[in-house]
Amino acid sequence: MSREDQRIRVAWFYYIEGLTQNEVAKRVGLSRPLVNQILATCRAEGLIQIRLDSDISNCTRLAGQLISKFGLLDAVVTPAPAHPENLARTIGLQAGFYLSDQLNHDLQIAIGWGETLWHSLKGVERQNLRNSSIASMLGGLTRYAEISAYETATRLADMLSAHCYYMAAPVYTDDAKTRDLFVNQLVLQEVFSRVRSADIALCSVGQMDMQATLHRLELVSEDDLADLKAHRAVGDLLGHYLDADGNVVDCDLNSRVVAAHPADLRDIERVVLASGGKAKTEIISAVLRAQYANVLVTDEATAELLCQA
Repeated sequence: MSREDQRIRVAWFYYIEGLTQNEVAKRVGLSRPLVNQILATCRAEGLIQIRLDSDISNCTRLAGQLISKFGLLDAVVTPAPAHPENLARTIGLQAGFYLSDQLNHDLQIAIGWGETLWHSLKGVERQNLRNSSIASMLGGLTRYAEISAYETATRLADMLSAHCYYMAAPVYTDDAKTRDLFVNQLVLQEVFSRVRSADIALCSVGQMDMQATLHRLELVSEDDLADLKAHRAVGDLLGHYLDADGNVVDCDLNSRVVAAHPADLRDIERVVLASGGKAKTEIISAVLRAQYANVLVTDEATAELLCQA
């Protein structure tokens, strides 16, 4: 590890992940006084601002490989977090930084929801954007939760002084007929139209296990998971479950989802996928191979797995 990489990792673990100096010292194999000295040097040299203004060579190398392998417009790879529970927070913050770099007036943004995207809002710089809007790409919950589509879209719109458009429907209806009634409403057709005409979209994916957000929120049951696995699903994008090639599988749950179709994303100039973790590697790969997203924000460990796949 180069000296520069060492400095950036120390700063990352301390300022972004919130580790103590003792924890950082153990993580990078340095003494606490040396960690303190490195942090002081970073502050003095202006490396530490609202975000870290530098790159880590291995992350940069992996980003280049991902761009080449999947034909991406861009890729951002963050250091692997010291604690696995910080993964969504780490990737989300970096996705927020990335989105901030793309912001301008007259911008139409489409956004999904989930834990990673909720954390991304903490990395978005507050701005007053003229003639701009936020459109939610899928339905939401019937009860309050910070990571819901409504809360995510509302908060982003507030941060950017933008108009906000919601899919005022549950993410999954009771049956396909009810779903069709919802999506054919003019008010939702307007939101679907705004999603398709967006300049940039921010989304994430869900894995195929009990830790998936849709399962933890009791939107997807164990029976649903069993049915999805029988149809060879590897995870979901915008509530649509896909197979390893990125095809939307023909199953009951997909017939009941109120959300933009993954294929709609191909018409958006820049689609940012912010996700990571070993359990999501297969679905991330499926989304990229199907060209539903052309920018990836992920962590080192996941990037390594994707490059090796």
